[in-house]
Amino acid sequence: MMEDLGQASSLLGMKLTHLPGVIRMSQQHYAEKLLSTYRLINGKTVATPMVPGTRLKKASYTDCQAFLDSLQHKLRDMLAKGRV
Repeated sequence: MMEDLGQASSLLGMKLTHLPGVIRMSQQHYAEKLLSTYRLINGKTVATPMVPGTRLKKASYTDCQAFLDSLQHKLRDMLAKGRV
């Protein structure tokens, strides 16, 4: 049995904004959650390529791999939808 729960505000981690004749989808929440999960939400941005002499903090392989897997999944999705 189905029940009407009203307008959806999110779908598959994406925020939905209802406007007249349009439903806008945003992945900002997903990106912020990803950055928060890996403690990068307040990260300091740097120019690319890095400034000579920049000291890097060691990260575990597991943390790096999980983060890269998440980014790869999102990029694959964007490529499939022609957004890149």
